[in-house]
Amino acid sequence: AGCSKIAVARGCRAKKASTSQALQQKSNARALQMVASARRRRRHKPRDRPPSRACLEDGLRAWDYAAGRRRQHLNKSLRPGHDCCAVCLRLPMLSCEACGRVSYCSTRCRSRDARAHAASCNVLKHLPPESLD
Repeated sequence: AGCSKIAVARGCRAKKASTSQALQQKSNARALQMVASARRRRRHKPRDRPPSRACLEDGLRAWDYAAGRRRQHLNKSLRPGHDCCAVCLRLPMLSCEACGRVSYCSTRCRSRDARAHAASCNVLKHLPPESLD
């Protein structure tokens, strides 16, 4: 009778261990699914595009920013840097301190575009204002 109680207790412990292992495997599988879905979301995020060859030939090195593409799709008449922010196409509040020709909505957008604009800033400085319209 004593052996059967021990055997029953061992069997019960084995069942508990097997159920806890099954639960752990399920949680590990769920964690792997979450990581995979996060990678997929990150992979399909719209990205900023470097300047096209035509822009480079004109001496302008303006990037095509993802935030601006979404807004320009809704309103085709927007001209980035002229009547709206060069990066995200919101209402402009600031402009380039050197040339004064390119507009930005915030210091964050201005600093994001700083490297790309630095290359064309000298060109824009020497152009007459009529040529920009």
